[in-house]
Amino acid sequence: PQVLRDNNYLTMAEYQEIEKFAEEYFIDLVPNENGFVLSRRRWSKMGTYLELNYLKDLQGEFSSIEFDGEQPEPHIYVAAGELLPLMRLLREGAAFSFDRMGNITAVDYREYIEMVYMLYSRGFDKWVTVKCRLDREKPVAESMTQVWPGTEFEEREIYDLMGVEFLHHPDLRRILMPDNYTAHPLRKDFVPLQPKIEGGVLTWHRQKSSS
Repeated sequence: PQVLRDNNYLTMAEYQEIEKFAEEYFIDLVPNENGFVLSRRRWSKMGTYLELNYLKDLQGEFSSIEFDGEQPEPHIYVAAGELLPLMRLLREGAAFSFDRMGNITAVDYREYIEMVYMLYSRGFDKWVTVKCRLDREKPVAESMTQVWPGTEFEEREIYDLMGVEFLHHPDLRRILMPDNYTAHPLRKDFVPLQPKIEGGVLTWHRQKSSS
């Protein structure tokens, strides 16, 4: 197909690259008078939630799994030690085939950090949410890049803003804040650090108490 872009036509290779990107990140190509625009796909368009009988089967495989079967869309809670093998099964198991990580984030509940993963299976048009609670003082989880390589930047963002360390991540470093910034801006107890030039180098320090 020929698609207009700023009065120029895309090549087939360029269009295929855009299609690949859009599929990877759940983006729709919406036609308009100038060619098309990229529009984020809503979860409501992504099929149905994984059925309860599959959740029970998973619970038989992983002893730490918990879920509330009374909920219309029960979230799977799993211990950090079983997170990676569970995710491998959800990705590679023929009965699941969750080939896309739709969203990955972290929530600070003050007592613990909770990782949240939303998975989608294109083959079965199903989705499921997996959650994992981490120790707040030292939150550590296996990197999902081992299963879905495209989560690299999302995990870097979580590492930067929430302080979660991802084991076996290929390039775990800050993505927004300076490398020598020691605080995590999305933590509930975050207090901005004060900048200071020391020896020609920008450093960051905690605010001194006024008392």
